[in-house]
Amino acid sequence: MSDHGQAYAIWLMPAEDDAGLFSALIDELARRLGTPAFPPHATLCSGAWRGSLSDLKTKVDGIAHQCVAPRVAAAGLGGDDSRFHFFYLALKRDGLAHITRLAERALPSSHRPNVGPHISLIYCEDIEAVDRQKLMRELTPRLPSLIAFGRLALVLPDGNDWHDIENWRSIHQIPFNG
Repeated sequence: MSDHGQAYAIWLMPAEDDAGLFSALIDELARRLGTPAFPPHATLCSGAWRGSLSDLKTKVDGIAHQCVAPRVAAAGLGGDDSRFHFFYLALKRDGLAHITRLAERALPSSHRPNVGPHISLIYCEDIEAVDRQKLMRELTPRLPSLIAFGRLALVLPDGNDWHDIENWRSIHQIPFNG
């Protein structure tokens, strides 16, 4: 762990049917566009943890035990020119209000994604490589209007380096209560 703590993220993992759909789509886009593949997820929050990993897992468990599995409406495709927000399916904030409050109370030094809740579909730094408008027209009919989430995952990047996608590790997963 560095002097600044262990970098972590808490991910909302899509339920089985939605996970399969998003995983196949992310893999298809990665092959087609030469971008990295990654597990489908919506980042609930992230930060740097200075305590024990056991304590962090306990915090994640506490959040999951206080929530039923959320179902969140899609808010449309979007993106910006940053690597991790290059192209994503935005989610409506109101569907995650309860779990967001719980995470803020349990992990007050964490932060939410600055683009709001979303499921990334492409990570990319080359903004000229992909026609996002064309992808929006192509993918909109293929995406669900409501996404079910089944569990939380605690994810750590080896060496505190989020840019090394192949070395992200899910070290703990817990289903939602009910």
